[in-house]
Amino acid sequence: MRIISGINKGQKLLSPQINSIRPTSDRIRESIFNIITYIKKPDDSPFLLEGSNVLDCFAGTGALGFEALSRGAYSLTCLENDKNSCELIYKNALKLSQEQKTFIYHYDASHIGDSTLNPINPYNLVFMDPPYKKGHLIGPTLQGLYKKSWLALFSLIIIETHKNEKINWPLHFSVSKEKIYGQTKIIFLYLTIK
Repeated sequence: MRIISGINKGQKLLSPQINSIRPTSDRIRESIFNIITYIKKPDDSPFLLEGSNVLDCFAGTGALGFEALSRGAYSLTCLENDKNSCELIYKNALKLSQEQKTFIYHYDASHIGDSTLNPINPYNLVFMDPPYKKGHLIGPTLQGLYKKSWLALFSLIIIETHKNEKINWPLHFSVSKEKIYGQTKIIFLYLTIK
């Protein structure tokens, strides 16, 4: 597992020692960021990764968020329910010299709507990769982020799930694009109502 492009290009990330964490493969990560480069917001303006505030829900190793930082994102906030994963994210931040831009919360993202946590900034880019076959966590997480004003207008939300999982979106979100890679489905959503 390595950073694909940007200032940390080629640097290897520390990998989990347990099977319950399923990092996004390098190939899928590369495809996601290629799509981000060309995707348009609902107002037809380009989405700009550079300078974005990034939120990585169910962060695991933080690989998606660190790829965004390497490519010019301004900050990364990770929400992760597993303490060992939080420690791994911190070690990866140190390894990449990105610890000053990385904020890590030991918290279940699906309960964000009931939390007292406040966003550091509204987030422009959100990654959401819940545990395998737990796509039912996506709806409550999106609703909580919306309710607590964690999202900027036209935030781009990128969701990774099993290709057969059905997700019910809150009304404030619309699907921009879907891609399938083997058993994995990647969904690109926008927040369309603030």
